[in-house]
Amino acid sequence: MANDSKPTITLVVGAEALLVERAIDHVVKSARKADPETERRDLDATDAGIVGLIESACSPTLFGGGAVVVVSKLESADEQTVAALIAAATDPPVGVEVVAVHAGGARGKKLLDRLNQVAANRVECLEIKKGRGIADFVAAEMRGLNRTMAPQAQAILIAAVGSDVRALA
Repeated sequence: MANDSKPTITLVVGAEALLVERAIDHVVKSARKADPETERRDLDATDAGIVGLIESACSPTLFGGGAVVVVSKLESADEQTVAALIAAATDPPVGVEVVAVHAGGARGKKLLDRLNQVAANRVECLEIKKGRGIADFVAAEMRGLNRTMAPQAQAILIAAVGSDVRALA
C-alpha cells in the first residue's frame, strides 16, 4: 500500500561522524515514536547489487511494521543507485523512511544535487574545526543540556579531553 505523501528522504550531508550518527538516530527515534516496531536497515551504496538491496529494504514486510532505510556512502554511488533510491522513496510503503548519507564535498556533487531536489529534509553535519569550532561545539552541547559553561571551564575541558568531538560530547 503506497503512501500519498511527499518523498520521505532525509538527506544527511557532511563528514562529522558524531553529527551524522545523531541525525540518523533522530530519524529512527521519530519513526519509532509512531511505530515502536520500526527497524533500521543499513545499506552501503558501494555494495554490489545495491539497487536490488534498496528495492528490497524499502519494500513492505510480510508482518508489517515500519523501517528506516539508511543508505551511506552516496558520494561513491552511481546514477542507477541514486535513481533507485529516489524511486523507492517517492512512492514508499506506509512507515518506510529513507536516510541518504553523503559525506559532502565535490565527489558525487551531481548526484547530491538530484537528491536535494526530492529530499524532505536536509541535515548538515559539517566537520568541526579545531579552535573556535570546538569551543562553539562545547557551548552548543551545554545549551542542549540547558546548562552554561564559563569560557575558562571550556578551555580547561578542551585542554584535558582534546579536540575529539565524540569525547567532548
